[in-house]
Amino acid sequence: MPENVMLKITEAVGFPSILTLRKVCRDYRNFIDDKTPNINLTRLFITVNLKRIELYCGTSKKDKEIYYVKHPGGFVINHNFGRDHIMENEEISSVFLRDFELIIKHQKSALEYFHFNSGSMTNEEEFHQFISPIFSETMKILKSRPRPLKVKEFKMNAFREEHVMSILPFLDANLLTNISMEHTDYGAFKRNETVMQLNEIMPLPQWKNATNLDMSYLYVTEPFQAFFGFTKVWIWKKSVSGNDLLSVKEKFLSPNNQTEEFSIFYLDFVDCQILGVSIMDYLGDQHWYYRTKNNEKILKISKIIWINYKTLIVSFIERSDVPKRAVVFTLRKVCRGYRNFIDDQIPSINLTDIIIHVHQQRMYLYYDIPLNKKLILYKNHPAGCVVNHEGREYVMENEEFLSVFLRDFGLIITHQKSALEQFHFDSRSMTNDEEFRQYTSSIFAKIQKILKSRPRPLKVKEFAMSIFRQEDVMSILPFLDANPLTSISMLHPNYGAFVMKETAVELNEVVALAQWRNAKHLNISYLYVTEPVENLFGFTKSRICIKVVSGNDLCLIKEKFLSPDNQTEEFLISYKELVDTQLLGECYSTEHGDQTWYYRTDHYNKILKISKITWTKKITVSFIGRSDVPENAKYLLS
Repeated sequence: MPENVMLKITEAVGFPSILTLRKVCRDYRNFIDDKTPNINLTRLFITVNLKRIELYCGTSKKDKEIYYVKHPGGFVINHNFGRDHIMENEEISSVFLRDFELIIKHQKSALEYFHFNSGSMTNEEEFHQFISPIFSETMKILKSRPRPLKVKEFKMNAFREEHVMSILPFLDANLLTNISMEHTDYGAFKRNETVMQLNEIMPLPQWKNATNLDMSYLYVTEPFQAFFGFTKVWIWKKSVSGNDLLSVKEKFLSPNNQTEEFSIFYLDFVDCQILGVSIMDYLGDQHWYYRTKNNEKILKISKIIWINYKTLIVSFIERSDVPKRAVVFTLRKVCRGYRNFIDDQIPSINLTDIIIHVHQQRMYLYYDIPLNKKLILYKNHPAGCVVNHEGREYVMENEEFLSVFLRDFGLIITHQKSALEQFHFDSRSMTNDEEFRQYTSSIFAKIQKILKSRPRPLKVKEFAMSIFRQEDVMSILPFLDANPLTSISMLHPNYGAFVMKETAVELNEVVALAQWRNAKHLNISYLYVTEPVENLFGFTKSRICIKVVSGNDLCLIKEKFLSPDNQTEEFLISYKELVDTQLLGECYSTEHGDQTWYYRTDHYNKILKISKITWTKKITVSFIGRSDVPENAKYLLS
């Protein structure tokens, strides 16, 4: 077969088949090594740590993952989660570098992404000793190519300039658009306040030609002017002055400016008064606005303090986005750069509680960060709405308070990644079902849409909600993560209305949910449930309302408590009528008319107790110790 035909066929089978074909015979292997058919990768991701190396190769058609894991006799290699192959008397990095060299040799087209990650190594010196030989060999492999490796986006974990210099200079400067450098471990960066030198990197054509720069968890000491050649910049500086930002401002306002966003994470910010008069929003963030030669384009400098991050962002906005009469933006209107940051990069905001109180003319949003409880109040105003945060009140013109609340709630839910201890939705100010339905239906629909938009269900441990109907709870409960959920509470918004109308709620859809099956505690207050008592089993503790309770219902609950697989500890029922209690057997009565039934169990010192309190109209089923049974009470056989 002609060589050019053989070459086209070989390239057509793609990676990783080319690597497999090398093993067919010696002649074919020599052919592949001599002609180096292009494997056409689009993505090459490498992750290295002390005990494991991962190599991810992606094409437009097929991906391949190779894992190299240390083993007592050498190491284990695994392809695409298939069978493990033990490589005896081989060193893990040597085999990885051999495979990497083969891949680099056959990669002729441009990589969209080339990432070199280094796991989560917390000891900088240990990391340096471990990774330096690998970087040295990587550099040799890249230098051995007849032409520089074509890469569009390059990203690597590093904290010394020499790490970056082992790879970046050997990439094709003409195609490179993105450069990202990030410390191997945020904790180590924060502890050591790691500084990255850039004096050798900055003269490189790769640095000069790239359009986007992202340096995370690495402080830089170079002047701001060193970063002016990029379209988008993300850097970390220990200290920033007002004069620094003036130089950035002048760059943005210069005729030949190409920069669109300039973001700085910092520790200290001094002399901000040099920037002129600022507007402070209800979260305490500051914003400066400057005219440009384009009447519809405004330069904005924002100082944002968000949990553990302090950020300065310089960007252009539209004139229509400038607040009227010093009106404050909500978080989503700060600027495009910050919007992208909080949507794509920021870690979890780690709230512990979210509690929402709904009223017809206002909304309360309580959120808890550990040891720090906050309240935001949204209410109507003749000019629009008022937002009050920590005692500071701001008028938001031409804005509807519900829209502002839902926008902020959506932002919080998007960035809440850890589990909430409590998520409560309280609308106890409303007494009428029709009024409740008219006002809350649209709110529930929008909240449902926000919860559904998350990539993963919201993690909540305790969920409580005011409801009239099953559809109310079904707008939220199905979109919570069933695994961490331990407690479900539902209650009527108004006790007086419940007593007057004897409101009942169906639960046929709710009881089928995984959230219902996984929860341990159930509390349904001021709502009569219509489900059979058997559908309310499965909880460790249950508190419910049933309009008419029969002796037969209580016998079923008793049998559940006495069954071998029982996990229930307490079952409390509020009732209106109680009938056929004679089915329970002989009871112990008090002078107030309260009644108690005692039953033996398989454990001598454990007694099942069913008690009826007449005054409160409550029945409680639970276990007690034998010593807690009155002397003149009679035990009933189980």
